[in-house]
Amino acid sequence: MALDDDNVQIFYRSTPESETDYIILMITSIGTIFDNELSMVEPERRIHKQSKLGERWNFEGAIDTDMRDNFWTIEMSIYFSSFMRPKPKEGMMWRFNLYRMEQRLDEYTYWSPVFTMEQWPHFPKYFGKLILSGVNKVANPKVLISDPSLKITNIAIEGNNKISQESILSASNLKIGDLADFDNLSHAKLRIESLGWFQNVMIDVIENDEGKAVIIKVNEKEIIIPTDIRVEKATIFKVDQVRDYFNLSPKMTLYKDINTKV
Repeated sequence: MALDDDNVQIFYRSTPESETDYIILMITSIGTIFDNELSMVEPERRIHKQSKLGERWNFEGAIDTDMRDNFWTIEMSIYFSSFMRPKPKEGMMWRFNLYRMEQRLDEYTYWSPVFTMEQWPHFPKYFGKLILSGVNKVANPKVLISDPSLKITNIAIEGNNKISQESILSASNLKIGDLADFDNLSHAKLRIESLGWFQNVMIDVIENDEGKAVIIKVNEKEIIIPTDIRVEKATIFKVDQVRDYFNLSPKMTLYKDINTKV
């Protein structure tokens, strides 16, 4: 069940203040989606029920999750067609909130805090306010995707020595034909940094007649790739335990990590 995993929950209410219906969209770290329309009934007693629309409300959009060693991310877009009533208009106010559950740390965080119960986000009166702006000026995403001048035509990697270009490119999740926009490039940078092998990661974009060339520049940390590993005088711990402690099993580690553990 989605509630048993780390998740992010999105709440919004586009209906007038006099109505109690609101939407919940829950996404887990592996991309499981729970979507529903609920109706507020006595939130202090943790009671709510499905609205008349209920499970018939379906999320329309795109979601992509990415899991790393120490964090996970969500990238998503929600189409205005999801909001059945009323139709979004310039200057319209929606009630909105974000809620994150991290089970391992028993941690619960909000965009607009719910002070009554930290583990119960179903308080529409505490939702924040969103004022819609530029609704009529939103570009057609199909036009952006089809514009060749915005696409990546080439990807080059510079500065790597011991970490292969294939590993860096795989971590970036970039490929020829992707949009060279801020979101794609900033998330690629985060993914490469999460590998832990680099002091600095920079991504440059060069425009040409065909589109945009992306150059990924890295500065490696002091990396050890041992050709021979010997463990001597190990009386209490097994050889495999010593190898694992110094992170030598994958045949690559950092000078800093070994010096810290010695």
